[in-house]
Amino acid sequence: VGSAYELTGGTLAGTGTVTVDGTLLWTGGAMRDAGKLALSAGAVGAISGAATKGLDFGRIFENAGTVTASGGAVLFNRSGAGGGAVIDNLAGGVFEVQGDTDLEHNFGSVGSRVTNAGLFRKSGGGETVIGSNVVPFVNTGTVEIANGTLRLDAGGSSAGAITSSAGTTLDFRGGTFTPEPGGTLQLGGGLTVSGGTVVFPEDIQVAGPVRVTGGAVTFAAGLGSTAEFVLSGGTARFDADHSFASCTPSGGTHLYFPSDPDRPQQTWSRGTRHVDFRGTGGYVLAPPSTVID
Repeated sequence: VGSAYELTGGTLAGTGTVTVDGTLLWTGGAMRDAGKLALSAGAVGAISGAATKGLDFGRIFENAGTVTASGGAVLFNRSGAGGGAVIDNLAGGVFEVQGDTDLEHNFGSVGSRVTNAGLFRKSGGGETVIGSNVVPFVNTGTVEIANGTLRLDAGGSSAGAITSSAGTTLDFRGGTFTPEPGGTLQLGGGLTVSGGTVVFPEDIQVAGPVRVTGGAVTFAAGLGSTAEFVLSGGTARFDADHSFASCTPSGGTHLYFPSDPDRPQQTWSRGTRHVDFRGTGGYVLAPPSTVID
């Protein structure tokens, strides 16, 4: 098309490819059928406005340029016409989702997905939901969480890099997410598993808090974390040895080590050495517990 393409309402349909070399503005309406809207390298796209936008019935939204999504939500199968639509951010492309903008489904959307081989960035605070149970997120490029929370509701996979800044959260909420060998996860913010299933086959680094509130997570290798680990629901499985530490009210340190259920440990202490060991049947008052005089 020409230097600019605007979709403010109605439906873009058909099986052909519409290529945008200049600018795209998408503020309303829908795209459907097995055609493709393709942004070339150097093209700039804006998905904005409060209205929901529809991707239906096999439509592919392909980006090799720079796209910013900053308003409303993009709904896969918004109208019920059919699923299978795809958002595909190609190598070299930048797809940035700002604020509370979501990429999720309305009616059942079998075959739909969000794929990233370039740079997928979450910015602007708030929470961005990808998936809504049936639209997985597949990453072979780089995911950067600059602000707010990125929530993955339908699982997916990552053979690329996932990074985040301090004060942010990556939340696995549903489905099965598979971090593939060779992929990396280095978070300056926090990690939450609130649903679904996640298995980390290799070492991961998390500077913020790690919280498991639901679902099931397996740490098959190392979990490098300098903040708190909180298990309040679901299942956390450690297939490699880990130790955890917390500070005591008197300035000491609580150290936690894995135990062997076939080798019960006795509780003992060495007061002169300031060592107190709690074994089988022992207990520790750990943060955030308080002692009332």
